[in-house]
Amino acid sequence: MTSRQLLGIAVALLAGLTGATVAHARPPHIYWTYGQGGQIGESLLDGTEVDNALVSGASEPQGIAAYDQDLYWTNFGTGTIGRASLEGKEVEQEFIKGASEPGGVAVAGRYVYWTNFGTGTIGRANLEGKEVDQEFINSPGQVFGVAVSGQHVYWSNRTTKSIGRASLEGKEVEQEFIAGLTEPEGLAVDADHVYWADYIAGTIGRANLEGKEVEKELVRAVGHPDGLAADAQHIYWENQQGDAIGRANLEGGEAARGFIEGDGEITSVAVSTAPSAAIAAPASGGSYTLGQSVPAVFSCTDANGVLGSCVDGNGASAPAGHLDTSALGAHTYTVTATTADGQSASASIAYTVVAPPSSPSQPPAKATAPIRKHALRVNAVTGVITLEYEFPEPGQAVVEGKVLAGASLASVTPCRKGFVQRHGRCVSNAPVRYGRTTLALATAGTHKLVVKPSSKVLAALKKGRTLSVQLALAFVPAGTSERFTESASAHVRLKPRRKLRT
Repeated sequence: MTSRQLLGIAVALLAGLTGATVAHARPPHIYWTYGQGGQIGESLLDGTEVDNALVSGASEPQGIAAYDQDLYWTNFGTGTIGRASLEGKEVEQEFIKGASEPGGVAVAGRYVYWTNFGTGTIGRANLEGKEVDQEFINSPGQVFGVAVSGQHVYWSNRTTKSIGRASLEGKEVEQEFIAGLTEPEGLAVDADHVYWADYIAGTIGRANLEGKEVEKELVRAVGHPDGLAADAQHIYWENQQGDAIGRANLEGGEAARGFIEGDGEITSVAVSTAPSAAIAAPASGGSYTLGQSVPAVFSCTDANGVLGSCVDGNGASAPAGHLDTSALGAHTYTVTATTADGQSASASIAYTVVAPPSSPSQPPAKATAPIRKHALRVNAVTGVITLEYEFPEPGQAVVEGKVLAGASLASVTPCRKGFVQRHGRCVSNAPVRYGRTTLALATAGTHKLVVKPSSKVLAALKKGRTLSVQLALAFVPAGTSERFTESASAHVRLKPRRKLRT
């Protein structure tokens, strides 16, 4: 058994004993490389707790990627791909050999991808460092950045001044998928867009994953951007002009050029975006009688907004499930978050099932359902939905909103009823999360629950979409096995902004 497997078992055991609600032992971080010093630095997403020497000994590193539990980087000087854990342990500077001046690196699914600047190719290997193919895709010219979505591989080409694209199998190659750029280098993707850093123009550009709706100056005046990364809220880039990492929100706007000040020449940047699972109720360590009904409230998140599923060990989907109390003894209740590209994370709580008392006892008082005070309110400017309830006792309340027709968020016509064309194929028009809120009620009384739209939903609303939203309330009174649910619906549409008269 490897040390990585032992570490995974230790983390799983710790989660089961303490009720831990995150996938990794550490929160998401920003990572960057120092080309001259051969080091890898890190910080939290807010730019604090900076460590400029998480990993040392790299050879002119030019690209970096964070995926699942590991970091990957390119060693331009030695023609290798390095690997280490997110904590900077188990360093392998020659995890993959034989590259030709490797530049960018990306990881998705079962594979690692990198650009061979020296030969104009994109290489690929599996996550074990085997099945190495240094000419997986040919793109004559100075290829540098690489990124991977759920369906395609994208790369930047300085020579053709374009972004190329191919299928995950290396087929259907489009050398100038997005053309007319100045000097594209770093690339990043999220659930909706591909982003690029234009080194000469000093801009960050983007287009949708089909190469349409091109915005060459999404972010302007950012120095000389090279490496690029994105998560669900921000774009990050490496600014060689100022030896710093810049940051801006996904819709552009004002850029923070010196978000993180480096300790030398920074050459690339990456963000860890692993999913997470959380169990809101019940708490770990509870004791329940045989056959008792014990409701559970849980949720999952993913920084890139491409969560595939959020289920408990009994097959129930978020936000609610039940503990299994059919057998006596110690048990573990687990919730697992899985992303569209196969990353997963779990949260667990421990509980015990005991035999019911032999003598009859007074049954517990039956809990009372919450009462809605007013009709739900929709803010026509922000899309925020507010519900107000009278809660007769303390407990845990969760409201989750879903857009009933997921295809209403897309910008293309459905292939057929119930499906929509996306990334070159027809996908289900299944509900999409609008937003979610959890409220721990310390006292009885009237409380407001506010559901904010996700960035993806808000973007659709700003485009003038009218969305049908279904909201579900789950309330678990403290110290009981009761669970109350209620649903409500709303049509959400934002008011158009008034144009200023000139």
